[in-house]
Amino acid sequence: MQLAPQSIAAQTNRANVLQRLGQFEAALAAVEQVLRLKPDLVQAHCNRGNLLRDLCRLDEALAAYETALSLDPRSVDAHSNRLLTLHYRDADNQPRRQAALRAFAACFPAAPHRPTPVASTATSAPEPERRLRLGYVSGDLRRHPVGYFLDGVLQHHDRAAFELHAFSNHPSGDALTERLRAQVDGWHPISALSDTEAAALIRAQGIDLLVDTHWQLRY
Repeated sequence: MQLAPQSIAAQTNRANVLQRLGQFEAALAAVEQVLRLKPDLVQAHCNRGNLLRDLCRLDEALAAYETALSLDPRSVDAHSNRLLTLHYRDADNQPRRQAALRAFAACFPAAPHRPTPVASTATSAPEPERRLRLGYVSGDLRRHPVGYFLDGVLQHHDRAAFELHAFSNHPSGDALTERLRAQVDGWHPISALSDTEAAALIRAQGIDLLVDTHWQLRY
């Protein structure tokens, strides 16, 4: 920064580091410096919106995403984060969320769905005497809201009735990951697998009921 105070890349990297450190106000100041240098930088407006959301300044965050979309109506990052923020800001405003979803969908031409081919959809033969095999697929088996919710869910399963399996789609873990791992019968990392390989692994476990905890999330 001392050598090149006008460097957009340096300011952006500084903002990213500050955000990871939880220093959101300082990160926001760095992003706003980027925008002073280049006001039409779409990603900087998205980053500003993300930081404003981190600071619970939701109306300002939404305005930042709208600015990004005015510059690039097909910005996936802006559309995605606007939708996420609307769930915090306008949880009871279904029409507004639907309009945002339609605007996002309109950016992409319709294409026929081509599902990943699988050898078989069969799982295991009925065995009335055994426990039901229940699987959870998640990239959030860690310190994440989904991870904390699942902690309570797993604790309250009837282990006499259910055999629990977790399919973790995140490459790393933490203390909560280990806590969740201790509550299931089978722990299966799948972040390095292709869709076809993950499907084969899940079938090999004879899962009866598979729960996908993902929504509009990265993992």
